[in-house]
Amino acid sequence: MALHLEVQVDGTTGGEIAVVGSDELLGGWDIGKAVRLSASQEEPTTWRGQIPLPTAESEFKLIARKADGSVDWEPLADNANRRFPARCVHNGCTLKMQFG
Repeated sequence: MALHLEVQVDGTTGGEIAVVGSDELLGGWDIGKAVRLSASQEEPTTWRGQIPLPTAESEFKLIARKADGSVDWEPLADNANRRFPARCVHNGCTLKMQFG
């Protein structure tokens, strides 16, 4: 069972986009266990992937992993985290968002 994630990124990332979160299925905030997304062949600023179904309202954040191994955390206001909405934590749901 999986949730589809689609992320729009302004410009290039210089690496890859991944999602990490409080749920153990998303690495338990360990960026080494983050779920990687894939760049769209048709739209290079769109990243997509299937992620394991997290707990509703669990926190997560997107990261940009650079080619040199460094990581940029998604810049959100007040360094906030996102939450998986309960309405979309079911098999096959697609959650779309903008990086940052």
